[in-house]
Amino acid sequence: MNHSPVAYRPDIDGLRAIAVASVVLYHVDHKLAPAGFFGVDIFFVISGYLIATILLKYLTNGRFSIIRFYERRARRIIPALVVAVVLTLVGAFWLLPFSETLGTFQGATATILFAANVYFWRTTNYFSVAAEERPLIHMWSLAVEEQFYLVFPILLFAIWRWRRSALLWIMLACAALSLLAAEFLWRIRPSANFYLPIGRGWELLAGCIAAVLMLEGRHQVTPRLTDLLSVVGLALVIIPIFIFDQTTPSPSVYGLMPVAGAGLIILFGASSTLISRVLGWKPLVGLGLISYSVYLYHQPLLAFTRVAASEEYQTTPILLVAGALSLPLGYLSWRYVESPFRHGYTRLTIFGLTGVSMLCLTLVGGIAYFAPAPIKDLFIASLDDEARENFSTIDASQVHAAPTSGPCKLITEYIDTKFEDAFLRCAKLHGPGIIVIGGSHAGDLFGALATASKNEFITASSLGLCRPHRRLFRPPPHKCHYEGILDFVERHSTDVRMVVYTQAYFTVLGSYRNTPNLDSFHPELISEVIDYLSALNEHVPVTTVGPKRTLASSPSRLDPRRDLATQLSEGYAPIIRVAEDLVDDTFKSQAAAAGIEYVSLMELLKTNMPGDAIIDGHLMFHDSDHWNARGETIFGRRIIDALSERGDFYLSRALTE
Repeated sequence: MNHSPVAYRPDIDGLRAIAVASVVLYHVDHKLAPAGFFGVDIFFVISGYLIATILLKYLTNGRFSIIRFYERRARRIIPALVVAVVLTLVGAFWLLPFSETLGTFQGATATILFAANVYFWRTTNYFSVAAEERPLIHMWSLAVEEQFYLVFPILLFAIWRWRRSALLWIMLACAALSLLAAEFLWRIRPSANFYLPIGRGWELLAGCIAAVLMLEGRHQVTPRLTDLLSVVGLALVIIPIFIFDQTTPSPSVYGLMPVAGAGLIILFGASSTLISRVLGWKPLVGLGLISYSVYLYHQPLLAFTRVAASEEYQTTPILLVAGALSLPLGYLSWRYVESPFRHGYTRLTIFGLTGVSMLCLTLVGGIAYFAPAPIKDLFIASLDDEARENFSTIDASQVHAAPTSGPCKLITEYIDTKFEDAFLRCAKLHGPGIIVIGGSHAGDLFGALATASKNEFITASSLGLCRPHRRLFRPPPHKCHYEGILDFVERHSTDVRMVVYTQAYFTVLGSYRNTPNLDSFHPELISEVIDYLSALNEHVPVTTVGPKRTLASSPSRLDPRRDLATQLSEGYAPIIRVAEDLVDDTFKSQAAAAGIEYVSLMELLKTNMPGDAIIDGHLMFHDSDHWNARGETIFGRRIIDALSERGDFYLSRALTE
């Protein structure tokens, strides 16, 4: 029998219930609990308190054992986690598109290795729409905890042995440094701040600090003050969930409210008659007991519902039902998986299960990442003939760029010596050349023009995430290329026939790739682009090609078991077209005012999305806003044909002569 050294407290299970309910409601519909993600912060405080209490009691009794500690963690975490992940993989295989299935298999490996926070930091913005359809994205919080507990017990043992009297002050200092790091990081690397332990450590340490205060008896106050502080604590836990929202930086000083609230409840809740009754209410305690398993299952259920159900059924009531299904699943998991493994089986069995599950799920994720063919073959075999044809269409859409022929059709990221030498050689052969510049959308335009134009000397400097205006979000992970382009043009203006610039419409919207919010439109960013292009225009002719029409989601995420055109239409919001037109018109007027030629790609192609995303049975995009190889070829021909009819553009003559 595995007896706990921590006295059972129903009020903490009640606090767990509030935490898990807020997270589930947030994931169902942000409007139900606008800052429900604070529930994870509360979990961290509880976890820090319980783990620190266990370790401190072992240290006090001289029975500290790192092996016993990790055995307890394995019993608590691994069995229920493995079952939940395996069931999620089965659901992903049958319900998700293939690309999402592979991503889920990779996420499963990251989950069992307790690296899910790093995996999703690199792949998914937690606050994006796409995150709602990631069945394992919530596992990031387990990874943060386990990474913290890889280090904390060892440091605690060292401090206890050599600087026991300074333990509380060291914890306070570390918590303060972590909070300062979070305040710094959310301003420059918000995603890293959200997912990684450096900005989360103070939340876990808050619980550890509460454990030290209780061990040393420093939390003893009068009964009246105990009631008051515990009531304040509950208020600090609940109120932030509804007064903040997903725009609130997290973690940050805003999280001090729920973290401090959870700490006050831990310190004073057990002694408070009022709060112990409220949080000790049996339904709350019952939910708290199964909260870990409920947390494990709620996100897969919601993600599968969002992906499998058509848009008309993706309503809050239906999602609430899906989220509520985590309650019976959570109970079954607690009753038949959690409890037996927490209180039975030998240490060897527990560690053996942990090792085997890590090995198997790592193997599955490794196959999905490095050699996905077997999983792909199994997936195709599960489809009927029509679905297989759809799968083939989706698969073909992932060829990103059309092949270009000719030694003087060059594309680079930065204008370096190699590109410069090649450009100057081509200038001697063909005369002045064209340079297409911009972010990743410049690569699309280059591919379209280079495949369709008779001009043999078309080049591009295209670097993703780069625009010549300030960014509304975190800076790109690399230096941009615009200074180098301006320097090159200044030095070789006689060898450059013209510069062509393009960019995506959403980079000047605060909503970015999410459903457009016209209130977040920043026309001043377009002015910054025009200023840069005007500097280029002093040396060579410049044409701005407006943004292209886009989709709402990537074709790679389409389900081959359903009609592709229907899915593209279901996910498309008319406001996308309104936002595209607004950006196009603003670019056109500002370019005209600056004397820069402007070609509206939307007017030129007359595309109507999402209908024109499929032409002759083929998808034109490889993601929501980039043409694939076929799209570049087809739209390239249409651009050249339309420009030929419109001979009044300088760009027309440069491309068609």
